[in-house]
Amino acid sequence: MINVILYAFGFLLFASFGLVVLRGAPFVSSRRRYVQEGLEALTKNIDVKNTTFFDIGSGNGVVLEQAAEFGFKKSIGYELNPVLVAFSKIKLKKHIKHHKIEVKTKDFLLAKLPQGIGFFYCFGHKKFVEKVAVKLQSYANSEDRDIYFMSMAFELSAQKPINSNVLYRLYKFIPCKKH
Repeated sequence: MINVILYAFGFLLFASFGLVVLRGAPFVSSRRRYVQEGLEALTKNIDVKNTTFFDIGSGNGVVLEQAAEFGFKKSIGYELNPVLVAFSKIKLKKHIKHHKIEVKTKDFLLAKLPQGIGFFYCFGHKKFVEKVAVKLQSYANSEDRDIYFMSMAFELSAQKPINSNVLYRLYKFIPCKKH
């Protein structure tokens, strides 16, 4: 009986990670030190205490925790893998309890985003980051305000960063005027 349970658990674990990879979003943990350095270098002109942070593909919650400790008003993370969401919720329990962090099992590209987000973060491959950029421009338009996007490693092809360091690029999405 215990073997059946272990096999079932193993299958569910493999399936949850496998399906996420097929969707194009493999899990690779961000290093705390690099995230800290990126936030320090790129957010000097952003009022983080009054800004909601959003982690696209929040994985194990490292970046969400870093953003909360850095001083963002609130941190929200969407992650496709329910195992990683469960792990994050356990790991970040103290922040969640104080309504500082929110983690959900959702597909960022398909989800309707909550209002009021001012800063987005993503560590994803180039093709995915380009899709994220399209959604972020649409979001900036619907919110009718500027939003910021911090991308690790990959540059956007249609836009130049407003700031960067060795690993990260910071972009500003300005709402398009409606005619």
